[in-house]
Amino acid sequence: MIRVGFTINITVYILDLLGLTATIDAATGNVLFGGIDTAKFTGDLKRVDVIPRTDRTGKKTFDRFVVDLASIAVGDGKCGNTIKSQDFPLPVLVDSGDSFVRLPDKLFDQVASNIGASFEKANGFVIPCDFANSGAKVTFQMGGSDGAKIEVPANQVVIPVNNPDIFASGPNKGKTKCISGIQGGGNDLAVVGDTFMRSAYIVYDLVNNQLAFAQTKFNVTESNIVPFDSMGARIPKSLAIKNAA
Repeated sequence: MIRVGFTINITVYILDLLGLTATIDAATGNVLFGGIDTAKFTGDLKRVDVIPRTDRTGKKTFDRFVVDLASIAVGDGKCGNTIKSQDFPLPVLVDSGDSFVRLPDKLFDQVASNIGASFEKANGFVIPCDFANSGAKVTFQMGGSDGAKIEVPANQVVIPVNNPDIFASGPNKGKTKCISGIQGGGNDLAVVGDTFMRSAYIVYDLVNNQLAFAQTKFNVTESNIVPFDSMGARIPKSLAIKNAA
């Protein structure tokens, strides 16, 4: 279901927790200890520094997985509209405990205008159900300008509901309403949750305080396990990227 990995600072183990399901809609996953599976992602696995939290004394702690989001684009995978915003680079919490992508309201409004999403007092964040069949992709670039680009297909941005309403007015008049997987988050810390993570192969390195991202490869049954070289070693088969500009 979700592809995530952990490297933990204990004497014996380096733990890489990965969802290894074959399709984007699969409901189960597996756990892989001690390595990554290069058969389960495509393109380069790129490392991003985790942003520390600084307390009142100036001490830095790494108690949550916050990294920079460099850009968002909406298109068909070949060309698209890059969202221009002063919010970038945007610190985002990578959180499998959240079902949605939650963005600052002004940034959400820009993305929403490209995907047809909106906010309704009665129904929350909604999107036309037929956007799922549009062939569009929302691309999130993690870290910097050379960071990994994760393409989220339109059908992962649309969440069906039972007994859906119909848009009564506006550009989507007559269309069926679904829940939008990309939502506004006010002034809270931005989040990339399950809507994003189902399309991302992610490794969490708690020793070096880095995350690595690549595009998940679906519909594969083979494995190619590459172990970590040693305690504190870099994530295998991964590339460093420049800091966000």
